[in-house]
Amino acid sequence: MNKQTEKISTWLSYTYAKNDYTFDIFNPTTFSNSLDITHSLSAAFNYNFTEFFKISFGGVLRSGKPYTTPIDGNETIKSGNRTIVNYNNPNQEKLDNFFRLDLSGSYNFDFSDVIKSTIRLGFTNLTDKENIIDSYYIVDETSKNNVNRVNNYSLPFTPNLSFRVRF
Repeated sequence: MNKQTEKISTWLSYTYAKNDYTFDIFNPTTFSNSLDITHSLSAAFNYNFTEFFKISFGGVLRSGKPYTTPIDGNETIKSGNRTIVNYNNPNQEKLDNFFRLDLSGSYNFDFSDVIKSTIRLGFTNLTDKENIIDSYYIVDETSKNNVNRVNNYSLPFTPNLSFRVRF
């Protein structure tokens, strides 16, 4: 949904997308794709105070991606000379939901009739939420279970400043 007026632009978007694999030769035969984000809700609000000054506020809430854990109590197996992670059924676990709020503003001004500029200030992840966006396991002979979980995170609270000159 999108609504626009002279000074305001808003939008709201929801996506439902179930993304499963099906292989008759595997057990289980059907499981979630590694990139499956079943629910995603996005919203944004833009306000033009003047033709020179604008602000935007937006957010994203989406379900966590699936990931695969090792078999509890039997986390690794030997394969020839190598030790590898002994995984459970694929993608049976889900990461926590992803949530982020962002805020930005821009101001346009002219140095002359020919030289124009824009300064922008933005803040990504206003709440500084620690969002895990991917998770996997690696073999670690020094750990208790011989495996360690590795999490990849989205950006923490991040300010951004840009200055653009057009001529």
